[in-house]
Amino acid sequence: MQDIEPFRHAHISTQSLPERNRLAMWREIYGRGIASVDIEPIGDEPFHAEVTFDLLPGVSIAAGSRSPAHYRATRELAGRTKDIVAVSVLRSGAASATQFGQELISGIGSASVLTPSDPSTSTMITSGSFITLALSRPTIAALAPGYSQAFGRPIPSNSAALGLLRSARAAITPRSRGSAAPRRRG
Repeated sequence: MQDIEPFRHAHISTQSLPERNRLAMWREIYGRGIASVDIEPIGDEPFHAEVTFDLLPGVSIAAGSRSPAHYRATRELAGRTKDIVAVSVLRSGAASATQFGQELISGIGSASVLTPSDPSTSTMITSGSFITLALSRPTIAALAPGYSQAFGRPIPSNSAALGLLRSARAAITPRSRGSAAPRRRG
């Protein structure tokens, strides 16, 4: 079994940013520094977002919530991304995700498989939450040579594979919200 130490865990939130600079700082820290996206809030609701990251060898898990906004990976920004495949699951709220001209989210519990190296738009239409797994593209390619066939196709909420992913995430990160270290077993 691969040693997963050091296990890295981080939490970022707009709540910890100065209110008057909150959106600009989130755009820079999260939008440009982490996700390589442009962020455009929707409507009059005050902007908020928070994400918790669990960084493991070969996979990063991001779980969070946010107010309505478009998160756009432009061609320019997509060119700066890491060599990953992202699987994003809508946990609550209403959202849409498009890539290659295809709508990828069909409701709570459904997922999309995105290639961050190509333009896409993910929109949280209402306040809601998500979980995203960022997987190493070379690792996925070695394990599943036809993985790219999933791009541009939604994954329904009743998919057995999504059920396994939800179970695996719960087993990998068994902690209460806000805890900085994983619980050790046995």
